[in-house]
Amino acid sequence: MEFMKKISYFSSASTKSNPYNQQIELDALVCQLIMSGLGVNSVSEVKNRLPGNPRIFIKPNWVYDKPTRNKDNFDSMVTHKSILLSVVRFLEELQPKEIIIGDSPVQECVLENIVTDNYREELKNRTKAELKIIDLSRFSLSTNRDIKFGRVENRDAASYLVIDMEDRSYLEPVSSRINRFQIPNCDNAELRKHHQKGRHEYHIDKEIFDVDLIVNLPKLKTHRKAGYTAAVKNFVGCVGDKTYLPHHRIGGTFLGGDSYPGLHPLRFFKELCLQKRDHAIPNVEIFEKWNRFARFFSIADKWMTKAFHQNKQIFEGAWSGNDTVWRMALDIFTIIECADRQGKIHDQPQREIWTLVDGLVCGEGNGPLNPDPYNLGMILFSTSAKSLDYVLGRMIGYSAGEVKYLAALESIVNQDEIKITDGKQNFSLEDFLDMFQVSLKRPDYW
Repeated sequence: MEFMKKISYFSSASTKSNPYNQQIELDALVCQLIMSGLGVNSVSEVKNRLPGNPRIFIKPNWVYDKPTRNKDNFDSMVTHKSILLSVVRFLEELQPKEIIIGDSPVQECVLENIVTDNYREELKNRTKAELKIIDLSRFSLSTNRDIKFGRVENRDAASYLVIDMEDRSYLEPVSSRINRFQIPNCDNAELRKHHQKGRHEYHIDKEIFDVDLIVNLPKLKTHRKAGYTAAVKNFVGCVGDKTYLPHHRIGGTFLGGDSYPGLHPLRFFKELCLQKRDHAIPNVEIFEKWNRFARFFSIADKWMTKAFHQNKQIFEGAWSGNDTVWRMALDIFTIIECADRQGKIHDQPQREIWTLVDGLVCGEGNGPLNPDPYNLGMILFSTSAKSLDYVLGRMIGYSAGEVKYLAALESIVNQDEIKITDGKQNFSLEDFLDMFQVSLKRPDYW
């Protein structure tokens, strides 16, 4: 369909006042953006695209619950409540049978601190449909803080599908006989069972595959491991078990990893100690022993770096050379878009995905957990998540030569087919960038 790569946007002339404190105006704006992006003139035309009384899944970005990690400004880190309220108001016009809102945040997050009782009531008051708000996490951290990263069951294993991308995975080109895949604060022995040459498994909640429409509500932020995060990477929060999520590869680039550039023996020994530490979870005694060794190598590395005037404490893939995390994100998006209800992956999309990006206040600097707020004053909508991510990457000042994810999108997305509109007139990509390109502050080591 011709609107598949159409992007509708709103740009505020002034961002001095709080843009989120205008709920009525946001309700109208969201409705306008969605219909313009779909290329329709009425809600009835939208309803014709979907089955009667559709089941709808909404994926916000609820990554973390503590604004202290974010310089006391929560608006640059999570999807704002006002955006979600406006989307639910619009979806009510489609007469849905059920609306499911869910995310799997970082392990330390307590979702109830974000979605308070008042927040839930506000959402329920906006729709007559059955409304469910769920933490998609298979496990949550134990409330017993003496158990380091100990986990307790949050949802039953039967609630999930394990889907294998096999050799079609974007991770396959960087897979090798020496399995280097890593994720911090998790047992990497478990991770490597799910990700190895020819096998790339993801653990995703079944409910996502049993809906008629997915509405994706990412927060636009720069990102220490991916460069930036928006439409595609927001779906990482659909994976219920963190041990299915490779974020980088152990070792420096000299050894075939992407945790840091070059060869750093002290960092490599630190990585090995952390690997032993996390494998010991929840044995506190062994955990603390290996943690002490890791701290020793960390301090030694810090002093060596200072002595040789290298002001770069790059570690765990938090730099521009990370060639793992963007591949994992594209794998997950492929599954969400193209897997059927049994988990079989098809060549064509199996469900409609709408993405509405919250960029009224976006995040710059060391996102996703510690960004600085930037009043961008924009909301964007598209049914093509990859095209939207390509435009956003260019808009915030990146080039394909600087960001591996953007380079991948450049080979996937046909830029000539992208159509951008403000609801009144259409713009080419280059015209749009001439009007709105900004240079967000980049994460450290980008």
